[in-house]
Amino acid sequence: MKLFPALSTLFFYGFLALTLIACESGKERKTEDGFIVCSMADIVENPGDFHLKKVKVPGIFTYEFENVCIRRNWPNNADRIWLDSGGPATILSPAVLASLKEEKIVISGIYHMDQKGHLDKYQGTIQCLGISN
Repeated sequence: MKLFPALSTLFFYGFLALTLIACESGKERKTEDGFIVCSMADIVENPGDFHLKKVKVPGIFTYEFENVCIRRNWPNNADRIWLDSGGPATILSPAVLASLKEEKIVISGIYHMDQKGHLDKYQGTIQCLGISN
């Protein structure tokens, strides 16, 4: 019965694969002050995991006409998250926001995967609750 060892090996590898998938999906994320600390890559790759959750995300701040966002890096414009103009962004003066342009900052806020920003060209929106650098 050469079939039995092959089936038991197949069963073992199938069980191992399912166990690894289950462990990865239950991965605990770091939190800070009630916010999930994550990267742009985390959000871009798994937007549903962060939808309507409080997040802290580092990125390069862009502050231009109809383009207020954070991005992962300059050459890759596809990895951008729109920043909602409400909250601290309206409290800070345009001069302060302009001084942060092209700086690495950390945005704290609520991520909305279904709001794609100006002309729907972003990887979601973060409703800003705080900005730090």
